[in-house]
Amino acid sequence: PGLGDKIEKDPKFLDNFKSMDVTLTASLDALVNTVVTVKQGTKENYWEIDGITGATISSRAIGSLLQKSTDEWIPVIYEHQEVFKQATNE
Repeated sequence: PGLGDKIEKDPKFLDNFKSMDVTLTASLDALVNTVVTVKQGTKENYWEIDGITGATISSRAIGSLLQKSTDEWIPVIYEHQEVFKQATNE
């Protein structure tokens, strides 16, 4: 009990995601910077996730999940954004 629950409850950890940078390259087929998890207190860029001491495995797992999913899905979502807009208006 309590192991890893900081990823859901820690306000500083959750703040990582309020302004995360997933900007695409000029060719719109990849991210400029890959999302990465860094050691707590060393975050310097908007594409980094400031990890949680004591919940290292959990915060790294979230970082890995976001890295893989944003690398794959952000270009696809951008490419098909009109379809998404239409779907939300119906």
